[in-house]
Amino acid sequence: MNKASNIWQNLEQRCIHPELYSEPKELQQARILFGFCLIAGALCLLTIALGWFSKPQYSASYFYVATGHILTCSSVVLLRFCKTMKVPSFVMMVLTILQLGQAPLWTGFHASPVLYTYPLATMFMGIVGGKYHALCTGMLLSLISIVQWRLGIEGFHLGSGPQLPVISTTVLIWCTLSTMVLAIYNLIQERSLMDRIEEELVVRTHAQATAEQANVAKDMFLAYLSHEIRNPLTVIVGSVEMLTMKKDTTDHHRYMQSLQSASSGLSRLLDDVLDFSSLQRQQLDLQLTSVDLSALLREVHLEFDRQATLKKLNFQMDIDVECWVIVDRIRLKQVLVNLVSNAIKYTREGSVDLELKRFNNTVRVLVKDTGTGISEDKLDVIFQPFEREHTVQAFGVGLGLAICKGLLELMDSDIYVESQPDVGSQFYFDLPVREKQYEKEIPVESIEGSLSGLKVLIIDDNSAIVSLYKDHLEQIGCLVQVAENGELGLDIVSKWKPAVLLLDLDIPLVSGQEVIATLKQSKQSPMVVVITGNAHVEIEEKRPVYRMLKKPTTLRKIEQVLRAAVSEFTEES
Repeated sequence: MNKASNIWQNLEQRCIHPELYSEPKELQQARILFGFCLIAGALCLLTIALGWFSKPQYSASYFYVATGHILTCSSVVLLRFCKTMKVPSFVMMVLTILQLGQAPLWTGFHASPVLYTYPLATMFMGIVGGKYHALCTGMLLSLISIVQWRLGIEGFHLGSGPQLPVISTTVLIWCTLSTMVLAIYNLIQERSLMDRIEEELVVRTHAQATAEQANVAKDMFLAYLSHEIRNPLTVIVGSVEMLTMKKDTTDHHRYMQSLQSASSGLSRLLDDVLDFSSLQRQQLDLQLTSVDLSALLREVHLEFDRQATLKKLNFQMDIDVECWVIVDRIRLKQVLVNLVSNAIKYTREGSVDLELKRFNNTVRVLVKDTGTGISEDKLDVIFQPFEREHTVQAFGVGLGLAICKGLLELMDSDIYVESQPDVGSQFYFDLPVREKQYEKEIPVESIEGSLSGLKVLIIDDNSAIVSLYKDHLEQIGCLVQVAENGELGLDIVSKWKPAVLLLDLDIPLVSGQEVIATLKQSKQSPMVVVITGNAHVEIEEKRPVYRMLKKPTTLRKIEQVLRAAVSEFTEES
């Protein structure tokens, strides 16, 4: 059986053009035409040969029939030389119409058995040539059958002899094989349809499972988010209530620390959600600069040293190289802070290590801990959003590692993890090293430009926020005026000539963007510090915009930006 199958496949490959194999539908048509012509032609010629030997007096008729069959089946030769089925199917259609059209003329006209092949021939041409071939074949054969019926009524005949038994046998062979082709074709179509249905079912099942997982992840995220918001809000509400109830001030400092910690936690949570949203929409832009990586690691180590000490953890730093990299300093620090914070959070005892290693032209940053570790089934999904390790009680909404991965990918890097439960974890990523030495960065915190007498205009329609800004700026020596809308703000700018403008974008009458557009047309305009709560707005830091901050921001941060602006303005002057 296998040998016969191999012989047939070899014969098929020799007779069908290679390019037909690249188109499944045309390959199917070519195989049907090839098999039909080969088998039907051989059987019909065998039948004609047997009739020839049994009744040699009809040799002329047999020769005529044999010639017609050979010509009709010869269209299969074109499969070897044609890249598509257009030509072979068209030639087959023409030869079939000619063969079936003339045969009844000398085999009984309207009584000819050849007429029974007309419907099957139409369907067959639809299979190997398409609907237009079927339509053309059916119309022409119908017209021919009407003509033959009329000629038969008139008594017209060619006088070519009586009907031959071989004709009926040949017609039977053609009809039987045509029916088999139709059955096989329907079977192939059914299997193809079932395969497509199964594939569609698999795709839909997978999509449904993915959607259900996404819904579960979303529900978990909302639950975590609610938990993380309610906890600091409880602290804020309770602390404020205690401050209003207490008559002495001995506990005020402790309550204020609680307020500051809770509000900072809410701010970080909001930043994580907004950063993740920006990464998902691919709208997070990096400010790539040359950064002293070893200095940045020391800075992060210093920030978390006290927190590790309070948990009685050994927080070590191992830096074996001083190097510079091209990254976004703020975003890289965000990654480091998240990794170190997680390491301390999930480590009850032992140590947390922050390391920097050099490998040829790259440098590797590692954060190791001896914490609870991550189960093996979670290692593949730990960097996906809303995923958390549930074997330990800890706060968070499961966005931190997803954000770290997204930020590092934007900086042409990636993050990896090695972990064992109850042993610890190791997170690391690589960055290319820049050999050139750069001038050391000056942190904003170290800039001490004088703010005494600095004219600052605040344009914001939120009276509570304006009151906070105004009180703090006046406390550090600034001269402050306030405008609750853009129209009044532009009027104060033209009359009072402030040096700095603290501008919210969502303000009435004249929007913040319109204020900036108006100031761009002025030769002498104040330096604009945009402070907005709109997470999806990005404004280029180009005159008159000096810096853009996102709410919530701290008073200390605003003060640092003002000092940097004053210092920069003084240097330019």
